[in-house]
Amino acid sequence: MTGRGGRRPGAGRPKGTGKYGEPTKAVRLPISFVDRLPELLAQWQLDQLETEAIADGRLQRIEDHPTPPLRLYEMPAAAGLHAFAPQEDTEPDAIDLNTYLSRHPSESFLVRVTGDSMIGIGIYPDDLLVIDASEADNAQTGQIVLALVDDKVTVKRLQVLDGRIFLHSENPIYAPLQITEGMVFKILGIVASAIHQFR
Repeated sequence: MTGRGGRRPGAGRPKGTGKYGEPTKAVRLPISFVDRLPELLAQWQLDQLETEAIADGRLQRIEDHPTPPLRLYEMPAAAGLHAFAPQEDTEPDAIDLNTYLSRHPSESFLVRVTGDSMIGIGIYPDDLLVIDASEADNAQTGQIVLALVDDKVTVKRLQVLDGRIFLHSENPIYAPLQITEGMVFKILGIVASAIHQFR
């Protein structure tokens, strides 16, 4: 007769394949510390993700890459038969893309988009998003946010309804994500601008 129960060799999840990518350990904590644990854990995960993203070039701060001002011609750019070229005597203004793309460039950073969940509002794979981190704590319903959910970073439209938090895609094939108790959740910033290349 084959016995049941007990530990079986090779059973269970392999080490290093869980939520945190490494073995975990149960610890005792003061009750007063428990309420702050999700916040501290979210910050730790954010620091880890930021370090990895900077290392492989997926995340760049705007201020790390200053750009010279571009010439701006104050004239209509018609996208039809009546489009015309700038006149020789037209004096262009200068526009600083850092301040144009974000009101707080020193508190902003760039992330590259993966996935198609936001194509309904013109955010496509490989686009660059300008994220204003200074507005993270003041995010409002309807705004497009960059958020940390457990161990993943995602771009979604924020909805707060009757005290419940939802993250909505702009693609009908994806269902809304509700943030529930026990999930690590932190808004990292507001999407200030999107940069889409045509070549």
